[in-house]
Amino acid sequence: MRSLGAVRVGGWYQAPKAPGPWPALLRVPGYTSSMRPIAIDEPVAVFSFNIRAHGNSQKDVKGQPEDYWVRGLDDKEGYFYHGAYADCVRAVDFLASREGVDQDRIAITGGSQGGGLSLVAAALDQRISCCAPDIPFLCDWRRYFKATDWPEVNQWVDAEPERTWDRMLGTMSYFDALNFADWINCPVLLSVGLQDAVCPAGTIFSVYNRIEADKQYWIYPDTNHWVEATHEQRRWEWLCEQLSVAEVD
Repeated sequence: MRSLGAVRVGGWYQAPKAPGPWPALLRVPGYTSSMRPIAIDEPVAVFSFNIRAHGNSQKDVKGQPEDYWVRGLDDKEGYFYHGAYADCVRAVDFLASREGVDQDRIAITGGSQGGGLSLVAAALDQRISCCAPDIPFLCDWRRYFKATDWPEVNQWVDAEPERTWDRMLGTMSYFDALNFADWINCPVLLSVGLQDAVCPAGTIFSVYNRIEADKQYWIYPDTNHWVEATHEQRRWEWLCEQLSVAEVD
């Protein structure tokens, strides 16, 4: 399908064999990841979606080089995440248009970049009924760059004399999940790894604290940029509860 700028994006759609209407789960990718179909037993439609430059969405926007967070950063109108966020809304459009999908039961989930995409998509599109971001990226950029160091961002700023940190962060502010958080109206389940240097806990809690909807977090004290092995099943059970998933006979 076409997204912002007529960019072609796609993914993998799985419809249950059980009669509908079904709830639906939108899965969005981590940075450079490729979403693929998953094994699932419950009667839930699943759209494993790839934003531009990821997976099978590289026809118009290429995945190389893997520099998404500085692509187009000189102008908010051309910044990579301007298109990426629009792609997520188009993915919700797709699910809402499927025969058999219950439009009142659409969930979104993803990890790292996918966690940030999940938060922003839930803010932008009220058709999303619950949101389960894991260790989300794209959160509180000003705090983020005080807590982390990324040579490619330093190099990008230094490459042109008119580029400054303040100007860059001003552009990024339009795409910071922190500035979307109070638009989220659906239940949120968020996971955090306290040893995470890639997506520091402080940046994630900046966003969490601004969410006014029903919310909860699960902390993993010893994990870096991942969650414990049991988390996926726990998250799935939470999603099923939120979506009122019926058991398969």
